[in-house]
Amino acid sequence: MLRNAIRTFLLSSFFLFIIQPTFTQAPTATIRGTVRHAANQVPLEGATLYLFPKDTFAISNHSGEFQFDNLPIDQYQIRVSFIGFDTLLIPEISTKAGKASVLEINLRHGTTQLGEVIVRASALSVLTPLSTHTLSIEETLRFPATFFDPARLATSFPGVANLNDQANGLSIRGNSPNSLIWRLEGLEIVNPNHTSNAGTFGDRIAQSSGGVNMLSAQMLDNSVLFKGQMAPGAGNALGGIMDMQLRSGNNKKREYTLQAGLIGVDVSTEGPLSQQAGSSYLLNYRYSTIGLLSAMGLELGDEAINFQDVSFHLDFPQKNNGRIKVFGMGGISENIFEADRDSSLWVFDKDHFDISFYSKMGALGGTGMWPVGRYGLLKTGLSFSALQNERMADLLDDDLEAIRLEEDLQEQQLLSAFVEQNWTAPAFGTFTIGLRANARRYRIFSNDQGQVNAQGKDAFLLFQPYLNWDRPLTESISIASGIHLSYFSWAGEWSWEPRMQFRWTPSPEHQLTLAYGLYSQTQLPQIYFAADSSTNFQSLKSSKSHHTDLSYAWTIHSGLRMELNLYHQYLFDIPVHAEEDHSFSAINLLDGFVDFPLINEGVGRNVGVEWSLQRFFTDDHYFLISASWMDAQYQGRDSIWRSSRYDVGYTFSALYGKEWRWEARKERFKKLGINVRVGLLGGFKETPIDPLASRDLGKTVFRENEAFSMQQDPFSRVDLRFYYTINKKGFTSTLSLDIQNAANTKNEAFRYYDVWQEQVVVKNQLGIIPILTYRLEW
Repeated sequence: MLRNAIRTFLLSSFFLFIIQPTFTQAPTATIRGTVRHAANQVPLEGATLYLFPKDTFAISNHSGEFQFDNLPIDQYQIRVSFIGFDTLLIPEISTKAGKASVLEINLRHGTTQLGEVIVRASALSVLTPLSTHTLSIEETLRFPATFFDPARLATSFPGVANLNDQANGLSIRGNSPNSLIWRLEGLEIVNPNHTSNAGTFGDRIAQSSGGVNMLSAQMLDNSVLFKGQMAPGAGNALGGIMDMQLRSGNNKKREYTLQAGLIGVDVSTEGPLSQQAGSSYLLNYRYSTIGLLSAMGLELGDEAINFQDVSFHLDFPQKNNGRIKVFGMGGISENIFEADRDSSLWVFDKDHFDISFYSKMGALGGTGMWPVGRYGLLKTGLSFSALQNERMADLLDDDLEAIRLEEDLQEQQLLSAFVEQNWTAPAFGTFTIGLRANARRYRIFSNDQGQVNAQGKDAFLLFQPYLNWDRPLTESISIASGIHLSYFSWAGEWSWEPRMQFRWTPSPEHQLTLAYGLYSQTQLPQIYFAADSSTNFQSLKSSKSHHTDLSYAWTIHSGLRMELNLYHQYLFDIPVHAEEDHSFSAINLLDGFVDFPLINEGVGRNVGVEWSLQRFFTDDHYFLISASWMDAQYQGRDSIWRSSRYDVGYTFSALYGKEWRWEARKERFKKLGINVRVGLLGGFKETPIDPLASRDLGKTVFRENEAFSMQQDPFSRVDLRFYYTINKKGFTSTLSLDIQNAANTKNEAFRYYDVWQEQVVVKNQLGIIPILTYRLEW
């Protein structure tokens, strides 16, 4: 098996090596793009773009287009200025010979003392101190041990903790990973992750996480993580929103990417559909066999894991500066555990089970954008996404015959749509009115040793109209106020959710923001379809929270930024046990089930402080240091304040990267990069296990009167990434090695009662994981 794994990787790498084009000219790079008015997407002619450190400039033409050709391979910054608009700085633009760097730049009217606004690579999202993080694709490819997944990248920012190394489940500011929702191009979709049972306590289905994102990094543009205050257009989330954006394909020429590694192969192509119309396509297929790592003797959760996915993105510019995009994605995955047929080798209870998990997910949608008049912009979107997860667990008896003990089936379909109209004018600000609508259908069945945990199927509607007015009051003060309404059909519930932000910019380098918002989120499907017949679970109201933020941002200089955030979140209408003197709260529910009646009388509170200092990638190095302190508490029907499952106490991350570049020969330009990340966090909370009751019942039984009174040992992990890149005329090749948990630290995942061993067993997270990857772009 090990020989086959190594042979597969070497053959893939050799194939990529021999097909490399051969050129003799010195490699150069291209940076090009379009400058538009953010209010109505009209191209801006005459904008000046200064390029550093090349120390040259370009002027946008009548179509808003600009281009820098024949650039040395380097890391660049661009400063964009236009009379009457805010000056904009893009601090990190990585260039390569194999692909052009294409930017879409949106300038806003200069109404306050914003000075120089810092944005990320594609210039689509402005960095604000309001608990919003832009996750650039450059960082996803550069940061160590992200598996090219933006959700894993997010753990480098303050207040974000990953629940388990095996998955990308994010606990944000002490909230459950289930309180995070996923969007694609602004449209809510079902869980877009492979193997959604990865890293869960009961090996059951999680609603918002999985082993790896189903969208390959080849498809993604910048993603945005909202982890605190959100604009009125955002709803149905208490913890945060991960909004993934797809990049458009190159509309000037065809480009290709091949990537092979020990976790699989990616094939990507992009190019113009019509050069005259400016339309483009982007297509990616990925086949991954993580089982190759298991064949090399690495511990990956005892299971054979395989997945594959395909995705596409079409971009059609329209007359009058409109734009239509069409996108789609689909994926299948499986993880299989087969018991050894020699029972003398069984050590743990799991060893005499055959367990299989299968998942299918797909999404299809489109968005449109059209200018309306001089200052208006109309945006629309429609998508349909569907998901099916199936899990079976068969016990092997003394004769090695399989007996079905556990069975889970979850199906979900989501039709999501939005329409939004914006009007922007100098001195008036921006007025937004919109509507989001979701139609969601569930089908769920869960059986555990003959006991039905959840069963049923039904559909509900969620309507979310909203409006917002973001306006300047003085040269240095602006205010944004609005309302988000939510109608949930099952409970017949209207929720009125005001939002407000107050921003003070005393100088271009400093900004202070105070914000408040009321938010709501529907419950998990295993709650709505719980098998207890004494409760109409579908009548449960949405959970809600009051969220207050005080944020300060200091742009020390164009390459260095510091942020400080203080937050308070008060949660209410949380489902808890209907009987008094019980500690259960849905705040802590991840993949489990309930078999008792619930009522909306629980509360919780999350308070914390977050700090980060980021140096952007300039002068061949960068760093990101972040830290947070948090206190996450909840109260069940017993009226006792307790730590929640996600009360880790603190998070810390220190990330540093350095590059060395040199010209080996005239036709080759090389670079070597080293990236190191140290991640620390206080342990998650656990409920003590009752060994005697667990032995009598043959399963893990917790002491509910001591809920989450234990804390795991502090978590620590060191990740490394090394890469070696060769740029030749027309193509770029990169050989990289990621090492997750380089120190092989034994971090606890969870505890359970093992029936086979008749004792409590500690299950650890992943050990050292090396990922070798070869990437070719041309």
